[in-house]
Amino acid sequence: MSLRGTGQTSADLDEQIEIAVGRRAPYTQLGDWVALSGITDHAKALYWHLSMHINTRRGDTEVWPTRDVLAEWSGFSRPNSIDRYLTELVDLGAIEIVTSRYANGMRSRNCYMIHQSPPAGYTGPTSLAEFYERRREVARDSERSALERTTLR
Repeated sequence: MSLRGTGQTSADLDEQIEIAVGRRAPYTQLGDWVALSGITDHAKALYWHLSMHINTRRGDTEVWPTRDVLAEWSGFSRPNSIDRYLTELVDLGAIEIVTSRYANGMRSRNCYMIHQSPPAGYTGPTSLAEFYERRREVARDSERSALERTTLR
C-alpha cells in the first residue's frame, strides 16, 4: 500500500518507527498461571502485594511483610481478613508460609516463599494461549454433544 504523495509504503514506515521508553518505575508482574488459575481477585491482589516485596538484589523469593500491611493494601481493616486469600494461594501452590517465633516469647512472624512458576501437578492453564486453546476445546466438545443429541432424536 503506497502512502499518498510520499512514495513510501506502510511497510517502509513500520521499519522507521522508534519506540522510546518513558518514565520507569518499579513494577511487579502477575504470572499468567496465577491470573488464569481461577482464584479470587482478592487472592490475586494479595499475591501481587506479596510479590512486590521480593528483593531482586538478594536473589531469593522470601518476603516478610506484616499481615497488617497486607490487609491494609487489600482494603481490609483487620489482618485476619486476608487469611482466606492466603489459604487460596497456599492451596494453589503459589506461596508457602513459614511461621517463625522470636526468642524470649516475642511475637511470631510469617515468612512467605513466593513461587513464580506453577508447582508440579498443576493442571490449570499456564499461558493465555493455553487458556484460549482449552476454551476452544470446550466449545468444540459442546458443539459435538449438541450435534449428537439432535441426531439421536
